[in-house]
Amino acid sequence: MASKEDEQFKVMDLNRNCPVCGAPLIMIYKSHYLTYYGGIFIMTIKCTRCNFRITDILAISEFGENKEKYSIKIDKDHISDLLVISGGALVQIPEMGLELTFSTSGGEITTVEGILFEMKKNVEIMAKDAPSEKLKKILEVLDSEIKSPTGKLTLELIDNNKKSVVIPYAIWTHRAESERESNHTNDRREALEKKALRMITENFDEKIR
Repeated sequence: MASKEDEQFKVMDLNRNCPVCGAPLIMIYKSHYLTYYGGIFIMTIKCTRCNFRITDILAISEFGENKEKYSIKIDKDHISDLLVISGGALVQIPEMGLELTFSTSGGEITTVEGILFEMKKNVEIMAKDAPSEKLKKILEVLDSEIKSPTGKLTLELIDNNKKSVVIPYAIWTHRAESERESNHTNDRREALEKKALRMITENFDEKIR
């Protein structure tokens, strides 16, 4: 999915001070370019002295803004779709009343199947603390859908900041080596990376609160 060039981390001096101790902040980041979509930007802002740290993920399409809400049926065709979830986003399965919220200081890259496993783990913890027939039934449904998705459930990804996205399996696993290594593709990746850095700089004060 990514070339050797864009797998390497870069370091940037933010010319900003840590809100905890006042020492300089730096950003460690890398980007991935996905043919037919755009870029995934992964970054960590950290203090050079104390333990202050913020990690996040931005999905940046080259075909316009991401949507605030993505809704997909959990079936065989979508179980391996990629979810790029930025900090502050919400993932839910409305038919079962299940949801996962992501802290503004951390996002995640996973798949629809990965979300089902994560929800199952959370329900197992609740069932251990307070067993009930309802939770038992939810666990049975989740386990069944992980093994053989039926399309009866819906996964919704909601991000008011439009920095998250659902990317179909066929796109994120694309292996067009010649295109990925071309100068044109490298230029696209660099442009998307600059856009991500601009977005972070413009929203920096809000990000570190």
